[in-house]
Amino acid sequence: MGKKKAETGEDNKERTRAPNFDSRDQETLVDIVLTKYKSIVENMKTDAVTSRQKTAAWKSIADDFNAIASVKRSAENLKTLYFNLKSRAKKAAAMDKVEVYKTGGGKKPKGLELVGEKLLAALGPKVNPLSNPYDSDAVYNGEEFGMILD
Repeated sequence: MGKKKAETGEDNKERTRAPNFDSRDQETLVDIVLTKYKSIVENMKTDAVTSRQKTAAWKSIADDFNAIASVKRSAENLKTLYFNLKSRAKKAAAMDKVEVYKTGGGKKPKGLELVGEKLLAALGPKVNPLSNPYDSDAVYNGEEFGMILD
């Protein structure tokens, strides 16, 4: 099956883990990204120029973050955290929406953490669909069919 570490020539040193991100670190990262670097980080282009801009932006984000935070983090760690937070926020919003459509209205939605709310509010159109009063989601989005028939 797999080769043992001794066979592959890897050192037998164990990797040291950094402490987990606390909520303050998460808020700091989201604030830095959304205030200064949102247009670069959330850019959907994948060409070489944009990739270089994104790499440089994440290095700058790491510098800004490390100037404030007590634990120093790499740009790669911060990038992973940011996209994980964004993914969790989207997933939580989707689960809340599913609960609303269950029989009897489902359970009361838990709501999002402060970080998730900030991300969803800032990302807006990427997360929230365009309004369509004739869609089955109109009730969830606060748009009723009768409201537009004036």
